[in-house]
Amino acid sequence: MALNSKWTRTQHRAAARREIMDSGTKWVTDAQLNTYLDDWEYILQHRHELVWNITTFTSTGSTTLTLTDVATGILRPGFLYWEGTKLVPRTQDELSAYQSNWRSVNTTTRPIVMYSPAPEVIAVWPPVSTASEYETIWEYATVHAFASDADAQILPGWTRYSSTPYLAMRVYANNGPLHDLSKAERYRAMFENASQRIARTMRRYWPKRSPALRPASAYELDILAPRGQFGDKSTLWI
Repeated sequence: MALNSKWTRTQHRAAARREIMDSGTKWVTDAQLNTYLDDWEYILQHRHELVWNITTFTSTGSTTLTLTDVATGILRPGFLYWEGTKLVPRTQDELSAYQSNWRSVNTTTRPIVMYSPAPEVIAVWPPVSTASEYETIWEYATVHAFASDADAQILPGWTRYSSTPYLAMRVYANNGPLHDLSKAERYRAMFENASQRIARTMRRYWPKRSPALRPASAYELDILAPRGQFGDKSTLWI
């Protein structure tokens, strides 16, 4: 099997059953392993954001956009393009430092900033006019759950072997006939080591990920506020 081959849910379960020596499904049900598999994929995706998606959404002029309206399965929004222009991610505190009356500015057809006023909500600034529709493009880290036994993982194929120690850990940690906390701890260490290898691989070979709504950098500050407006160097954006 090629290193980049993605396992199906059936293949993940089979590997885990060989590890815990339960090939006859005597001690652990398929439903349990299916739940653990969804957790495994979510944990790795949440930690490393290995899989990203892109979608288009037509805004009807609303300044705030709910993520569930844009797409399902958004783990974290990345860059947002508004009518072809990439918006700069900011926090509300940064907007207040940049322009104290930012909440009362006039509407526009081309905002320059995106920020998150609440969970699951993205807002743009300056506020846009409601007189027309706007085409937006969203990049986001996505979440996934196995839909069937034939459904393949969304994570890269080289991460597939990390599922076996995670499933074994969950089985041995669960109250049941195979309950063994010492084994659960050993498999937990194996899974954490696999997760660290994934992080090292990404740092060495993957391009830098989208900063999205993380603290702004000096480069982004220069776009929003040219040098000199806050002095030669502002510590607010470091």
